[in-house]
Amino acid sequence: GHRVEPGEIEAALLAHPSVAEAAVTAVPTPGGDLTLAAYCVLVRTGQEPAGTEEGPATGVGAGGDGLWAEPLRAALAEQLPEHLVPGHFVALDRLPLTPNGKTDRAALPAVATAARPAPGRAPLPGAETLLCDLFADVLGHGPVAPDDDFFLLGGHSLSAARLLTALRSRTGAELPVRALFDAPTPARLAPALEAAEAARRSAGALPPLVRRTRPERPPLSFGQRRLWFLARSHGEDGSYNIPLALDLTDRLDPDALRRALADVAARHEILRTVLPVHDGEAWQQVLDIASAEPALGEVAVPEAELADRIVAEAARPFAVDHETPWRAVLFTAEGENGKPVRQTLLLVLHHIAADEWSLPPLLDDLAAAYTARLRGTDPRLPRLPVDHADFTLWQRDAVAATEDADADYWRTRLSGAPEQLTLPWARPRPDRTGGPARTHDFVLDAELHQRVQALARQTRTTTFMVLHAAFAATLSQLGCGDDLVIGTPVAGRDDEALRDSVGFFINTLPLRTTLHGTPSFLDLLARTRDDDLAALAHQRLPLERIVAEVNPPRLPGVSPLFQVLFAVREEFPDRPVLPGQTGRPRLVATGAAKFDLQCTISEDPATGRATGQLEYRTDLWDASAADRFARALLHVLDQATTAPEHPVVTLRTAFATVMAPQPRFLPATSPAELCAAQAARTPARTALISGADEVSFAELDARSARLGRLLAERGARPGVLIGVSLPRNADLLVTLLAVGRTGAAYLPVDPDFPPDRIRMLLADAAPALLVTDRATARSLDADPATVLLLDDPATARAAADAEPLAPRPAHGHAPAYVIHTSGSTGRPKGVVVTRAAVVNFLLCLAETLDFRGSERLLAVTTVGFDIAVLELFLPLITGGTVVLADREQVRDPALLAGLIDTARPTVMQATPSLWRALLDARPDAVDGLRTLAGGEALAPDLAQRLIAHGAELVNLYGPTETTIWSTAGALDATAADAPHIGTPLWNTRALVLGRGLVPLPTGVTGELYLAGDGLALGYLGRPGQTAERFTAEPGGPPGTRMYRTGDLARLRADGTLEIVGRADHQVKIRGHRIEPGEVAAALRAHPAVEDAAVVAHQDPADPAPRLVAYLTGLTGTPETRATTAARVREELRTVLPGHLVPDLCLPLDTLPLTPNGKLDRNALPAPRPAAAPAGRAPAGQREELLAALFTDLLGLEQVSAEADFFALGGHSLLAARLATRAADVLGHPIP
Repeated sequence: GHRVEPGEIEAALLAHPSVAEAAVTAVPTPGGDLTLAAYCVLVRTGQEPAGTEEGPATGVGAGGDGLWAEPLRAALAEQLPEHLVPGHFVALDRLPLTPNGKTDRAALPAVATAARPAPGRAPLPGAETLLCDLFADVLGHGPVAPDDDFFLLGGHSLSAARLLTALRSRTGAELPVRALFDAPTPARLAPALEAAEAARRSAGALPPLVRRTRPERPPLSFGQRRLWFLARSHGEDGSYNIPLALDLTDRLDPDALRRALADVAARHEILRTVLPVHDGEAWQQVLDIASAEPALGEVAVPEAELADRIVAEAARPFAVDHETPWRAVLFTAEGENGKPVRQTLLLVLHHIAADEWSLPPLLDDLAAAYTARLRGTDPRLPRLPVDHADFTLWQRDAVAATEDADADYWRTRLSGAPEQLTLPWARPRPDRTGGPARTHDFVLDAELHQRVQALARQTRTTTFMVLHAAFAATLSQLGCGDDLVIGTPVAGRDDEALRDSVGFFINTLPLRTTLHGTPSFLDLLARTRDDDLAALAHQRLPLERIVAEVNPPRLPGVSPLFQVLFAVREEFPDRPVLPGQTGRPRLVATGAAKFDLQCTISEDPATGRATGQLEYRTDLWDASAADRFARALLHVLDQATTAPEHPVVTLRTAFATVMAPQPRFLPATSPAELCAAQAARTPARTALISGADEVSFAELDARSARLGRLLAERGARPGVLIGVSLPRNADLLVTLLAVGRTGAAYLPVDPDFPPDRIRMLLADAAPALLVTDRATARSLDADPATVLLLDDPATARAAADAEPLAPRPAHGHAPAYVIHTSGSTGRPKGVVVTRAAVVNFLLCLAETLDFRGSERLLAVTTVGFDIAVLELFLPLITGGTVVLADREQVRDPALLAGLIDTARPTVMQATPSLWRALLDARPDAVDGLRTLAGGEALAPDLAQRLIAHGAELVNLYGPTETTIWSTAGALDATAADAPHIGTPLWNTRALVLGRGLVPLPTGVTGELYLAGDGLALGYLGRPGQTAERFTAEPGGPPGTRMYRTGDLARLRADGTLEIVGRADHQVKIRGHRIEPGEVAAALRAHPAVEDAAVVAHQDPADPAPRLVAYLTGLTGTPETRATTAARVREELRTVLPGHLVPDLCLPLDTLPLTPNGKLDRNALPAPRPAAAPAGRAPAGQREELLAALFTDLLGLEQVSAEADFFALGGHSLLAARLATRAADVLGHPIP
């Protein structure tokens, strides 16, 4: 896995005084990996050998004893990283040369052909000798030398555990698994073993596992007690059955098999143990052999029904309080003629009495017993060193010996871990754990599995660690986060006495894997190695104790600590257990889930292959999700083992498609030119209705052309910015069109904003000219030289006399407008949108919405909100009519409904908040309207109401930075249950990307990026923020950019996009995009406030989110602080526009922080006022009814008669709901 420059090693060799010439190359090992070999020509002293360190090299002179290489290896180890120290050293008389005089590397002798008459130096007496013997015994290897590497000899995590168990049995010394990984040779491990033996002698050893005197009622082991409790609380459902099937072509002898099963039960008393209850606690009652002989069921079934009958029997629960925990059924499959075709023996064990490590010794005993019984002899199975009850008593001592250290480790390790892992493609989680399950099988081909093994050897890890890291990386790349807790079973057979026992010895450990930062797969593997080894060093603490120590929140339907389990097991041997057996023994799925997902990799040492199985809850996944996950895991594993040095975030889980419609050609034009061309086609049509005024296309065009001339004379031209701050009347639209005709860009500024806010926007954008009225100009103390007053008589006369200005041509990349959005730093950002982007948008929407010229579009959006571009200009380029609602009509849904009655619009665009207020006020007002919704999330209930009343519903989505809307989708009644945002508009690409900007597959949540012709130029005067949000598009055409929306989205199977939340803290309130940081900065500037936090709160009783601020530093009694908070909120109105003013300000002593010192948003208290302002109680029926409505809408317990609705958290749309409900209660409308 490491990139190696041989020249670097050769230089280090040549620097050694004993080396005259050197060449380094990679050579194959017997296992198929590559290792480094150093070929050295030694400085002549008359005593040098010519051969390998282990013996003579092929074709070279006499070999030495290999000791010459040790000083050289040690010298290199001091200078170079471990992976650069050669594994082999070969001494040569001379280096072979090519005709050109260069080293002929192809002619270097093969290390693999070197003879090895002896296994290196002899081991030292004591620990080294013992370790060499145990290495050879555990690995089934020939003689092992002191410097042989355990893992290079074929060791892995399971054999490592067996080695340490054997060491404990022989010496009593406790060595952690990490010790073997850190010192994998007998020579290096010997000092650690000697130190552990010395520590054992001084501190006292753990009592050995031997037979013990049993109490009257032997208790359950920790693991048994956990399963017993689960069965008592949730009921037995077969999920903890372990069914094992053996398929047979020959017929078994039922009598011999029955006696053989009894022999096995006689040897393993756990198989004849029941768990009765006494005083509320279960205990182990071992039945005598005669009364606990296992029954053998014999069932004949039609061959077509065999598989289903096996599954049904496998899932049948046990009653462990009175039923022994295993059973056997011999199925005989019959053909159509009723004759036996084949048999299957099914053994079913309850997990409370066995684990998967118990199955090989169980099968060995069954094979020996059946063979003996067929011959008519007693198998004489030897008595086990200990029984399960002895283990249970010993386990309590073993756990107590390290309990404090283990508990401290797990508390620390799992502190702050995520409460749950949500799988990709998962449906909403039920309120219960477990439930039905299915399985999905997949295969790791031989070549991939060999790469897994090679990477494990190269990195001094194990195949489990490589597969565990790849599994975690897959989950992370599929949107499950970068902090994962995954369960894994460990054998728990810490003593040689348990080697051949059947029993429940395993423990399950919650392994936490973090992928923070941008680690390479090699880095992740190193983290996984360290984390797994640390966990194994504390594996004795039972899972239920770990849960109790960590004490995670208990959530409905969520298993504590982890919901996903990963395991690597060794496949059953291919030798037959019973005569006539075909294939290997196989585990049978029970159809009941223990976890949300369990992934098991089965390795076959005989063939070098591996298979995988996913067991998943059908409540959460279907078969297609399991198949996609398996493909993703294999894809990640393939990339990780091919190029492990690459960052994990670049690993792809699938070949995802970018959502992009066919490119559309755009004419070289501008919005002003499009409007002028339409005016020429339909001059007499009504273009604008504003109050009592009706303006034709011809008049609108003429007025904008004459005003355009005045603006041009004042410097308006392409590349210049013109501010526009006017009331909602005809002059507003005339001015916007006039600015467009000059080629300049307009800066819309709502005159209803606080003067300080307007001054901030103007100072930030620095427009060359501000078009406004006298009232606004006075409030701003504007410089007359940079202001054009439309209501000044002189301006009116000049405009009337001006020569009409034809639309000026300008480059498509010239700015069309600059609109400010909320900024996280406390200052709004100006987004610069081009003329070509607006043209692309308008022409696309004209076709998408099928505007044909008869539309009457009711414009309700403030000009400072970019979606007003659609309302003001789309009708003007298609021959329709703009119906311009005034300021009061926009704010009052009842007045807006009245305008709909009189103006008879056919289409209206609004935010979901406004649509809800209008429907609450007058549902019939929406009847027959084409409804366009956007600007914030569209709730299913609102979508259904709009579809029920309106003629058609289109859901729109897009940030200001990508020109108003970027996607559109029509919703019908079915789609309204889960509203989507449709597909991209013309020349727009939507990318759902994960960590590392890797495209994600369908159904997986990632961050949404937008690219294409709609992208803005960036933020005015903010190159740093522009570069942060507008980045290069991976895989896009050269030079293209994309915009990071910050929205979380997923591509649905029907090809539409769905928004599922935010990746940051930005929120949408009543359609306005809000950066809480901007509001918090304004609050901190108030002298009474020390610190502030601002969040969006969604109350279940109110579908519209509210902006809530938490303030610290307020002094006085709780009532005084609440009053101060309300005053701060009111004073904020002079600084910020209404949509940025929090609905509620709450005083806090301190803001809650995470362990990392950041704001803990989840720990902020529920947003309720500390106390309603004191005052007299409501008097009379009317006041009491209104007070009741206040409390209901604002979520308060009570309010006084003088309580201020807005000071308590009310806002304009909530006020509209209040007015509607009050009218219903009181019987007359409230203005």
